[in-house]
Amino acid sequence: MDLLHHGRQDLAYRLLNAYLQHSGDYAGLKLLPLYVAMRALVRARVLLERSHQQGNTLDASMSALRVEYRNLLALARRVLVRRPAALVVMHGLSGSGKSTVAAGISETVAMVRVRSDVERQRLRHGARATDGRYDTRETDRTYERLRAICRIGCSAGFSMIADATFLSCRQRDRFMALARRLGVPFFIVQCEASVDTLRTRILARARSGHDVSEADCATLEWQLRIQEPLTEAQRACVVPASQFTQAFLPA
Repeated sequence: MDLLHHGRQDLAYRLLNAYLQHSGDYAGLKLLPLYVAMRALVRARVLLERSHQQGNTLDASMSALRVEYRNLLALARRVLVRRPAALVVMHGLSGSGKSTVAAGISETVAMVRVRSDVERQRLRHGARATDGRYDTRETDRTYERLRAICRIGCSAGFSMIADATFLSCRQRDRFMALARRLGVPFFIVQCEASVDTLRTRILARARSGHDVSEADCATLEWQLRIQEPLTEAQRACVVPASQFTQAFLPA
């Protein structure tokens, strides 16, 4: 609430996404607007009481108090009357920059981001894969969790971004169908890079040891073999990563 009040939507969503990634408490999105509005109203009430205690003085501090509590009232209304949500999925091979782009988008246009790498490990109760590759059953479970989380978020009025490779036509179709059922716009943000660049990034990421992704060069070779092309309907939803912010933000 404080970050939104001070005009730092980017930091507000960085904080929110970090908390959700750590806790997995995406169901709490249903109540988040209510709690943000409640805290804003409490703060506004305190400022209003303070202004009443000071009487009818017209000094600069009094004027600033009144401006601030009006801004807090406006914030409470804004978070309760949200603009329509949207559902965005990333698309690209490991190392193509999906997570970096998704993080930037989530802060720029106020979206809740859910990462396949994080949720895959959560489903395994924190254990990491031992073979560097993902079997079909585990992949299906992970995408089903992403879809369930996106359903919760969009239903609560939050725009959601699913950060995963989405190399399967079936998985892309399932998220497109979800957006259609929820009545929200659907976008595919495509990230691309040369194979040599992908390998270089994956190796650098592994050396750093700071990324949650388990993909290695063997995973990349597997992805290159099994990736499925976008259908005509899916291509109609594609927005290049470099153009997404302009396409999504209202004119």
